[in-house]
Amino acid sequence: MTYSTEAMGRLRLECELSKRGEESKRRWQILEGTKILGLLFHVIMPALDKIANRYVVAQQTELQTWGNHGTLDREVGYAFGTALKAIAR
Repeated sequence: MTYSTEAMGRLRLECELSKRGEESKRRWQILEGTKILGLLFHVIMPALDKIANRYVVAQQTELQTWGNHGTLDREVGYAFGTALKAIAR
């Protein structure tokens, strides 16, 4: 992956991983209703920062949850995602 600014690189990687998660959704929806709250996708890949002219390691995490709005499952999934974001940066 090549990007001009770090913000653009983050956004591109975030969009691509989210798209891949959505594309695979019908395959993992068979787990819905089980004791699994969701899936965590994580990718690590090399990237080229064009401005700094150096290779870096790019990472992105995507959490897909399926708890219904207002349920404890949804709240736990949201709390986990919030905690994960806090330590990821």
